[in-house]
Amino acid sequence: MNDTHISYLMELGLSKLQAKIYLELLRMPNQTGYRIAQSLNEPVANTYKALEMLINKGVSIVDESGPKKKYAVLSIENFLNQIESSFTNKRKFIEDEFKKIKPSPAQHGIFKIENIGQLYEVAKAIIKNATDIIAIDSTSLPLETLKSYLELSAKKGVQVIVKTYREITITGCEIVYAEKNDLKLSEPPFQYFTITCPGYDYLSALLNIENESIIEAISSKSKYLSFMVYNGMFSEFALTKILSSLKDNMAPNNILDEWEGMSTIRPSKINATKSYFTSS
Repeated sequence: MNDTHISYLMELGLSKLQAKIYLELLRMPNQTGYRIAQSLNEPVANTYKALEMLINKGVSIVDESGPKKKYAVLSIENFLNQIESSFTNKRKFIEDEFKKIKPSPAQHGIFKIENIGQLYEVAKAIIKNATDIIAIDSTSLPLETLKSYLELSAKKGVQVIVKTYREITITGCEIVYAEKNDLKLSEPPFQYFTITCPGYDYLSALLNIENESIIEAISSKSKYLSFMVYNGMFSEFALTKILSSLKDNMAPNNILDEWEGMSTIRPSKINATKSYFTSS
């Protein structure tokens, strides 16, 4: 049996023996429990117990029309559909129950993230909860992953500024490109992104080139740190934009107009800064 298949089935909630039985019945359906136990070289009692669990989970079915019970299993597509349907039905109830738990004020430490799925969920939550401004500096693959969420925030009226490497369209967002060599935009030999909502959150991650695993990632809800990160990101965004204008031989007066046009996203002008320092 393929260990990868067993591993996938165990991730779906089956025990190792249940996964082995599932694969055996997928390969050769309509077997008796005794025959399955022999094929897998497993104790008969354990095999029948695992079969009962598979029936209870709705994964296995039993034919009792003959002298001996024979077992079969759902196709993997039907199995996954059943899991998805069950989760969808339970999700709203679970979410409502957990909303009843009132969290303590957010801790302001710096937290390490090691799971790629968790990393992107944190990033999406930061974008979703933004009310003022979002700044993101990113290579292409993370930006593609987060693009639709950035567009939704921009649609809500949040200012979104982006610095990246390859040409991309993100509706409602202002984009500058880090490097331009003729028509080719170059990227470093890894993926990364830093995202901040000043006064609320920031998140920074260094990823492998395929955007599939984390090399290093940290997040924080420290207001002070989010302001410091935003200050640096704004400076780099503004400098990149102005240098690009100089390369394009833009007239000095137009460059000054461009600088003035960035007034609403300067650290001293954004609503979060005004609110933070007024209340402090």
